[in-house]
Amino acid sequence: MAMQLTWYRMHKTFVLTYEAATTRMFYKGRTETIRPVSEFSCQFARCFDDPLVSPEEKKDLLSKAIHLQEMYKFKAMRGQAFDRHLFGLYLLAKYFKLDPFPKFLGGN
Repeated sequence: MAMQLTWYRMHKTFVLTYEAATTRMFYKGRTETIRPVSEFSCQFARCFDDPLVSPEEKKDLLSKAIHLQEMYKFKAMRGQAFDRHLFGLYLLAKYFKLDPFPKFLGGN
């Protein structure tokens, strides 16, 4: 959250970031992707320097953002995330030169 807040303070925008979650509980487990930017993390960053927002509300938004990120991390560690799966589909679509490129993978 500190990195997102700092980036927002500097650029007044959000950028997608990446964190790794280990899947070591699986045979030959590697990592899964965690995307920590969420609705709550953005709300937290936007309100943090606003003097009209109470410290209690800022704390609440920070807690919600951290909770959501932790829940996503635990899902990823249990094999319930889908980022790597979509990336694999993206690579296959590129390799086989699918035309039209699937919309859910960034096609038109």
